[in-house]
Amino acid sequence: MIVCILGRQPELGIAELESVVGSDRIKPIGPCAALVDSKTALNQNNLGGTIKMAELIKEVDSTEINSVMSALRDTVIECMSVDVAHKQTFGISAYGLNISARRISELSFLIKKSLKAKSVSVRAIISNSTTLNSAQVIHNGLTGRSGSEFIVVSDKHRSYIARTISVQDIDSYSKRDYERPRRDMRVGMLPPKLAQIMLNLAKAEPRLTVLDPFCGTGVVLIEAALMGLKLEGSDIKREMITNSKENLEWLAKEYHIKVDQHISCADATINKWKHFDRVVTETYLGPQPPRNPDPAAINRIATECNFLVFRFLKNLRGQIGAETRCCIAIPAWPTKGGIIRLPLAKQIEKIGYTEIRFKNAGRNGLIYMRPDQYVARELLVLVPKNNQKGNLRSPHINKDLQPYTQRLNNGK
Repeated sequence: MIVCILGRQPELGIAELESVVGSDRIKPIGPCAALVDSKTALNQNNLGGTIKMAELIKEVDSTEINSVMSALRDTVIECMSVDVAHKQTFGISAYGLNISARRISELSFLIKKSLKAKSVSVRAIISNSTTLNSAQVIHNGLTGRSGSEFIVVSDKHRSYIARTISVQDIDSYSKRDYERPRRDMRVGMLPPKLAQIMLNLAKAEPRLTVLDPFCGTGVVLIEAALMGLKLEGSDIKREMITNSKENLEWLAKEYHIKVDQHISCADATINKWKHFDRVVTETYLGPQPPRNPDPAAINRIATECNFLVFRFLKNLRGQIGAETRCCIAIPAWPTKGGIIRLPLAKQIEKIGYTEIRFKNAGRNGLIYMRPDQYVARELLVLVPKNNQKGNLRSPHINKDLQPYTQRLNNGK
């Protein structure tokens, strides 16, 4: 059994896990973790929504602080007493417990004292927080032979004690995000972690071909290549095609992998692609809205984006088979009155698709947003509806809008 500590938006992480291992093998633990019965090994490097994975050691039928701390103390001492020949390092993280960082520090010193009495040489990692972040775990070697992070996670009635086996490689994410040769702030900056989540939501498995019809600078394609997929990409701007190809060349050299790619300049609303098994893409998010925009301004932008996304989905629908799973990121706008979504997001079945729902994640849980951004990304996970093309009339479309190609050619 594996305890997965989820990222900043836990519902995204748990939906990703459902796609990878199935909902029947997942049990949510409190608001930020999940217990996974994984018959096959999970690959931490491919899970954008899971920041830590830990092997379950003990379950405690209590969430009372003293009982949980006592069980944690005994577990750590027992595990650390196995190797008395080498100096060891340990740290403690607590999730879902109403406990202070000071209490964890006191427990760590108590454990250290008890181990010293057993002739076990140890060093305790002390934090100002109740949890150790990925950098602290990595830099102190707390997943190696001589180091361990012990985590305790509690829900309403039960606690789980586990030993960390892997954490997200934050340096590698940062390298792909900030050191790739081509980046373009004008087209948005899709985070590599979110690209990984989208690929997993689409069940994009190794050796399949993934299509990104709005490839931009190639973030989705980069993550897909690292996961062992073949790449089919396109973008309406030739500059973006050049950027994607250069970034993939950089990836192949930096990570010593072979990249199987076919990328071309094309309009996603009319193009016919040769072959693909999955579709993962971030569509046009619209222009950056002004600070504190009024609902009318957002609705105008939403109408424009709705027009483009509808035309794309209509074009794509005629090219996908019954097993083609898609993850499409479309814009949404958080406002004081709630989230403004594209009209078609509420009527997806009318245009020939069925939306995949998740047992442990609601619709709003698949909206990725950051506090400093005015545009969020809503993730639609889609499959064709009953092998039928559906009613391809556009819902709530302004027919006077210029075609997407013409707007871009005019520099708008």
